[in-house]
Amino acid sequence: MEIINIIIDTVDDTLVFNLIESRFPSKYLHYKNKISKEFIKEFIKEIININHFILSMNDLDYDTSIRTINKLKVISETFFVEFFPEEIIEKLRLLDGGYLFFHIDSNLAHIPWDLLYDGKSFLGDKFRIGKSIDGTWKEKIRNDKPKLKILLLVNPTMDLEDAQEEGHILFETLNTEISNDLLEIQMYVGDRITRFKFLSEIQNYDIVHFAGHVVYNENYPNGGILLANNEVLSSKEIERLPNTPYLVFLNACRSAIKESNIGLANAFLKAGVPNYIGTNWNIPDSQKTIDFAINFYRHLFDEKSIGDALFEARKYARENHELHELIWASYSLHGNPITKIFRYPERRSYDAIRTDWNLKKVFNEFPTFIAVPYKNFTLQKDRIDLLTEVYTRFILLVNAIVIETYNKLNLKLNDLFDQEVFPKNPIEVNSREEIPLKELIQFGYLCAKRLNLLNIQIPVLQLVKSYLLHKEDIQKMLELILTLGINQNHLSNLQSLSVDDRDTFIVSFQYLLENLFVDFSIITKINFFYNNGLSFPSILFKGEVEKPFHVLPIFKEDLPLKKFLEEHIGEVCLIYQDFYVSLKDYIEYEPISKKFKFKAKI
Repeated sequence: MEIINIIIDTVDDTLVFNLIESRFPSKYLHYKNKISKEFIKEFIKEIININHFILSMNDLDYDTSIRTINKLKVISETFFVEFFPEEIIEKLRLLDGGYLFFHIDSNLAHIPWDLLYDGKSFLGDKFRIGKSIDGTWKEKIRNDKPKLKILLLVNPTMDLEDAQEEGHILFETLNTEISNDLLEIQMYVGDRITRFKFLSEIQNYDIVHFAGHVVYNENYPNGGILLANNEVLSSKEIERLPNTPYLVFLNACRSAIKESNIGLANAFLKAGVPNYIGTNWNIPDSQKTIDFAINFYRHLFDEKSIGDALFEARKYARENHELHELIWASYSLHGNPITKIFRYPERRSYDAIRTDWNLKKVFNEFPTFIAVPYKNFTLQKDRIDLLTEVYTRFILLVNAIVIETYNKLNLKLNDLFDQEVFPKNPIEVNSREEIPLKELIQFGYLCAKRLNLLNIQIPVLQLVKSYLLHKEDIQKMLELILTLGINQNHLSNLQSLSVDDRDTFIVSFQYLLENLFVDFSIITKINFFYNNGLSFPSILFKGEVEKPFHVLPIFKEDLPLKKFLEEHIGEVCLIYQDFYVSLKDYIEYEPISKKFKFKAKI
């Protein structure tokens, strides 16, 4: 992924741009442009006014949302075109994505770079963005440790219910999803968070997450953090910290900037914190900001860079919040977006991580049609039919993704049959109604093998490789089911099994199934949804509860995706990065009854 450093200095009304492509200087391009400080201030004022309007309204109808976003586009594109030289405008428009690292002086600190609109999309829709102000950012080498330490400081003033909920959810989520061998978490709530406690405690942690208030007033013109008993921790006190965390996330209103003030962000960076995340304006104390934080940390602990984790959290917010809301653009990173803070000691492989795998990940992040029956099985451990139903749906889904990937690449499916056991495509043989699972598995394996041999870079390549790795176990599990005479409708031979034999089957089968869940965890990152077209939200199948899903935000132009959504209304589809296909030949969904039909049989 391309890395662009943009260095911007101001001399009166003249902007001096230096552009460096790649992490290390390979090209060094120099440009100039003129723009007044008043022009910048007016743009910021317009953005803040739009955010105030959104926050002041309990709900906006669809037409008002459209008008609000269109106004935002016009304002942001006007500034984008006037601010940057033509050469940089062209460069940013041509790039499909990458990392943008702005090195700017304090006069430009309050510009919301993510909200600048290039005519087709906001920069935050394409780029992983970070910034350094007045050269305060410095790379900090973090010695490899066997365990990361996280400190959660939440709701010291005891007036933010959702902030307190944020701490508890983060504590529970990270504790359950990350092994205790890799992560140590401490949380303080309420009046325990005094000024002394804050300063002394944060020096012992790698990551500090704060959910509460910050203040700006005549006593604290550079900002301060409001703590228990109305104590205020000032920017000056933060600057003097002798030891600092590797990442600080202040989930509070205006914790990054207030107008032209960058005191808090600068204070942490001057103290030696290399990565700081704060907000550009007021944010609601709500479940939506909690979701943002949770998604950020989930991706951070999936070995993504800080910029990537923030990008993915923004993407989730854009797809799941109301169209007009600007929570996705509220957060900014002071630091290098390519920085990684977490890595597993060694690459995960088959069985190696099984002890770290938590069922909550299945319940919360797997497709609904897998999460719900598996949750039901965990509550009724003797229900072999539920266990085998989950396997059938899971394997159908995996094979559907592999086969449709092969098909989407315009590779000829019929080429597989000339040299293998199939006379024809098994999907077509059954008139796309019901596919024998055994044949589907064999056919999916052929597609996976061909994709792997072709060495094509595809978004679901990890899934293809996992399929080849687990081929024998997938087939072994099917043979176990066939031997016992189990299908979706009856359990013909199970009555004759002893209790010990039933228990042995359940333990062995569940063990194999959960190993599949682990190595096919890419499925948690794919969005499966019922497509309602462009005019209405689609239905996202993620976790136990279906959710409204904005597949294509109105502020992003994507003509191929638009065409796809228009052509596949009423079908179950998937989208992952820029990869999207219909699964209508494998899964059907009835929105009124909320029932699924799976076109596979054992």
